[in-house]
This record gives sequence, structure tokens and C-alpha cells, in this order.
Amino acid sequence: MGARVVLAACIGLVLGAAEWAPLPPSVWELKEDPARGLKGAVVLESRMSFTGRAILHSARIRILSEAGRDAAEFDDFLPEAYDVEGRTVQRDGKVVPFEGRKDFKVKAIKGTEDRKVLIPPGVTSDCVVELRWSDYATVGEGNLPPSLGYSGEWLIGGRYPILEQTIEFWPGYHWNGLVLPGRTTAPEVSPDRRKYVFRNLPGREVPPYALRSLAGLPSVLAWRQPDLLLTASRGDSVRYWQAAVDTFWKPSYHDNVKKGRAFKAFATELTADLGPDPARAATLLLRRLDKRIRNVSLPTLAELSSLDIKAITGEAYDEARDLDRIIQRGAATGHQMGILCIALLEHAGLKPQLAFVKSRGRNLFLFDLPNVFQATNLLVGVPVANGEVLWMDPAMRYATPGLIHPTFQGWAALVVDTATWKASRGHIPIQPHTFNVASYKVTHTFGEGERSFTLKGEFSGLPEYLERLRFMSLSAAEQTRTLKESLEGSVPDCAIGSAQVLNATDPDRNVSITATGTLECPPGDTLTFDPFPGVPTPLYLPTAWPETRTERIILDHLGIHLATCEFTVPKGYALKAGQASQHQNAFGRVIFLVETKDTGDGLQAKAVLRVDLLQPTAAPEAYADFRTFMGWVDEACRRQIVLEKR
Repeated sequence: MGARVVLAACIGLVLGAAEWAPLPPSVWELKEDPARGLKGAVVLESRMSFTGRAILHSARIRILSEAGRDAAEFDDFLPEAYDVEGRTVQRDGKVVPFEGRKDFKVKAIKGTEDRKVLIPPGVTSDCVVELRWSDYATVGEGNLPPSLGYSGEWLIGGRYPILEQTIEFWPGYHWNGLVLPGRTTAPEVSPDRRKYVFRNLPGREVPPYALRSLAGLPSVLAWRQPDLLLTASRGDSVRYWQAAVDTFWKPSYHDNVKKGRAFKAFATELTADLGPDPARAATLLLRRLDKRIRNVSLPTLAELSSLDIKAITGEAYDEARDLDRIIQRGAATGHQMGILCIALLEHAGLKPQLAFVKSRGRNLFLFDLPNVFQATNLLVGVPVANGEVLWMDPAMRYATPGLIHPTFQGWAALVVDTATWKASRGHIPIQPHTFNVASYKVTHTFGEGERSFTLKGEFSGLPEYLERLRFMSLSAAEQTRTLKESLEGSVPDCAIGSAQVLNATDPDRNVSITATGTLECPPGDTLTFDPFPGVPTPLYLPTAWPETRTERIILDHLGIHLATCEFTVPKGYALKAGQASQHQNAFGRVIFLVETKDTGDGLQAKAVLRVDLLQPTAAPEAYADFRTFMGWVDEACRRQIVLEKR
């Protein structure tokens, strides 16, 4: 299953003619007109066509000024993209043709979520960019590219307005297709509901910490309806989802799971001495499973060479549910880890609940949409005290048991109680900020004209999992090189002496990092330095903010960011007073403290930076408070320690 977000300028379809249509003079007469919403760039026309054999795309984009050049930044193509071609046309008639991904420049974009975009050649502040390509489907019954699986989604819209957006489903396309208008003007729809045309779609703000899936954009949905669910799809949503459970998920996760002698012995061993507390029993069981079965969806370097991962991931339906086979080879996919976890919880007498969830970066889970393939991930839950459920993700290798990726937190899910196999609407809770902690300790030593430091980082929850993902598939030497390069990039003019990653493949210990570095520190009347070199900011800090906001504020996750710095104040210097600050509002706390203590061996100083992220989301009316909070974080992270000569 997959989703495809329409490119930054909302790519669509122009049927692949051999020649490009001439540009009418009116294209060059267009100018920026903020009153009409024309600022920077405009998408003149965009088309998307589902033929049954491919999805055909095209767009014509008019760049009006330097500020609009990013309208020609595109998300990467699907693996099945062919016939990629385009041209950049200048006002003087000069044409720069391009074809294939090889002709595009790759650009890294820093933001709430880091990503990479493709930029065609020849883009200027006054030009037209035209692009078209085809995403080919599987030969046979498939109507979508294989990388999308049985379901695809596209959000229509971006920073710049679209004069005309067309979506059409050709007669050769036999799967389900639907266009939802969102909060925009309804499209023109053909009588057979196979063609949709939006006109004059306004550009949308793209503020930091927002989700496109909540912006009310039009969306295109395409999916296969299994034959066994055709009848249920014509009824109400409750009936459909219960049919999906009975027909697909109950057989997949229970009825068709084969448990033989090897599984029974394995289950007896792993469920021994779990204790009566269901939360402790479930987390201990998942930890034991993680240690015994290698999750090849997130392989280590050794496993990449020692296991036939392609064969394991390509197993047929029955083989993938033969638990004896999986246990005997000691390796499973992330999906199979979920099947194993469910079977082990059942063996332990803990009737698990299942939550079928969907990434919040896509369209949200729509109960009224009869598409069984819209769920992308499985969470496994165990009822605990106070009627709550402890949710776990068995596919997240070596993660702290109970960690749920923030992309699923706070959003709707389809919940199935395996005691009855009844489906119901559910909701995945937001984990408290204390679950996710990044802690750094820096020690500075002042020498003759230089300052050396040691850095140690320790993590739990999501920060720990992300660090593990960063290093788990690398050799020890590559881990060191990657960490060292990262530190050198974040601390200019610093000589990194050593760098080490610990426990990246050890399921019993959290990942940690250590490093040493040296910086020049010429003597003077004042010594000013960064107390936390190499320590990242707790969250993305934009360089500029829009003055107003209409979209909901969404933080990635709650958490605690703690950094401490210790050093002996050089003789003849004193710590400048007034360097502490404390702030708090609904979004969180920001504390920066500096203290000194005379130990007899010298004046010992300690600085502490702590940021608590406490509120995951807020209405746009809270924008002023959010900017204030982010300003506190920015100021605290830029704070320098100042020592003055006495």
C-alpha cells in the first residue's frame, strides 16, 4: 500500500504527445497580482489520468518571480516512472529540454520533515516549466503501479494557485476511483463521474508545523475493491469493516496462522514467568521476541550479508504464516513479527487488541470510505488498568516496548478485539512527553588557546529509536564516520578527535553516543562559547515565520530535551551574571540555568538547558503563543556562555 502526494506544484496529466503545444502569448502576459492570489508562480494547467495501464501526469507552471522558483521543485518519481520529459522555456524563446531523472538536480530541504526534491534545468525567475511522465501499472490485473500496492492517494494543491486541474479515469481503469473536493470549490464532474475539473484552486499557506492532510485540500483516491467485499462495500461502513475483519484480517492474523511443535516450545519458553501485570507481561514478551527473532525489515549489517532477505520478504501467503518455519530460521519480516506477537500474547492468555492505522501524513483514516487497503500499519494492544490499552508496534525493531510512532498518535484507527473479533472505531492516544527523552552531557576543558570538550548522548523512546535506525545497518567504522561527519557539520571550525556509537544492535541497551572535539579559544577580556557543541536543537527552528496562520499547529511528538554542560572556570575569569532564563506557556517549558560552585580546586560551573514539549496540537488561534514558545527555544539554543576577566 502506498500514497503519492502530488508534486509541489500539483502534477497532473497531459497525454503524451510527441510535440509540446505552443505557449500562447497570454502566458507571458501573466504578472504577479496579490489581489488575485498570483504571487511567485501559478500552475496554468495540470492533469492526472488513470488509464488502467498507467497513470499519466503533466503540468505547465509559470514562474513569475524569484520567490516562485520553488514551484518547480518536485517530489521524486515512483520507481515505475517512465517517459519522463519536459522543457523549460524562457521569455526570449530559449528552450532547455530535459528527460529522465538524471537531468534533474537533487536538493535537500530542511523543515519539519527533512526531504529531497528534484529541480529541472533552466529554471529562472521568468519562465515556464512543462513536465510529463507515466507511472506504469503491473501487466495483468493491476491498475496501479506496484509500489503503491492496491491503494493510492494524492493530495491536490500547494503553495501556488492552479488555474485548471483535471483528474480522469479512462474506460480501461476498472478499480475504484474517487475525487474528494475537501474545503475547496466543488469540481465540474462529467455525467459518468469519470472526469473531474477544478478551476482556480487557490494557493495555500505552507507554514511550519502543519499537515497537508488537515488542510482541506482536494484528494484523489484509487484502490482495488476485493471481490469478497463488493457486496459489503455497497452497505454502511460498520458492515463493511466487520466484513473486512471476517474476510481478511481474522484469517490473516489468526485462522490461517500455522502453529506446530516449534511454536509451542518457543511460546512456552518466551511466556514463562511473565507475572500477573498485563503491561509488564506484554512489554517483557515483546522484548524477548525482539531478541530471539531477527526483523529483516530493519536488518543489521551482518544480516544483510547472511540472510536471504529478498526470499523472506517475498514468501507466499501460507509460508509467511507458518510460525514453525519462521522460528526455525530465526528471522521474520516486520509484518510477521506482528503475527508472532499476537500468537504469543494469545498463548500467554492475554487477548490482544489490534489497531489498523494510517500515517497522518496521508489522508486520515476514513471510516466511511470502503477501502480495506487504506490502513498501512498494525499496532497490537493489551488491556491494562483503568480501561486503557497499552499499544505496541512489533515491527519497530529494538524500540522501547510501548513506543508508538508519532505519525499514528492522536488519530483514528480501526480497532479489533480478538476476544470477539468485532471491529469498532478507535483512537490511538498521544504518549506523554516523559516517554521521549534526549539527554546530552558536555564537559569543557580550557587549555592554552584552545577549548576541548567531550560529548555524551543518551536517549529513550522515539529519540532512541531514531538514533538506532540511523546507525543499526552500518559497520562500526561507518557508524563512527557518520557520527563524526554529522558533528563536524554542526560545529564549524571544530576538530573532532573521536566519535563512537554504542549499542546500535544491542536490544538490551539503549543507543548512546560519545565524542571529543577541540576548538580554538584565544585569550581575551571575555571568553564567549557555545556550552553545547554538537547537541542538536530539540525541534526544527524555522528562520522565518508567516505573520498569520489559518492551519492547525501540529508538533511531531512530545518529549524532553536535556543538555548539561560542566567546566572549570579558567583562573582570572568569572562567570558573567544574568545568563539564566525560565519560560513556560501551554506549548511547553524552556529553562536555561547557569550556576557555579567553589570546590577549593577552582570554580566549577554548570549550565543546563531543558525543553519540555507539552502540547502536541493547537488551533491556529494559538499561533502567537506558539511563536512565542518557539522563540524561547530558539533563544535558549543560541545562548552563549560568557566569562569575563576579573
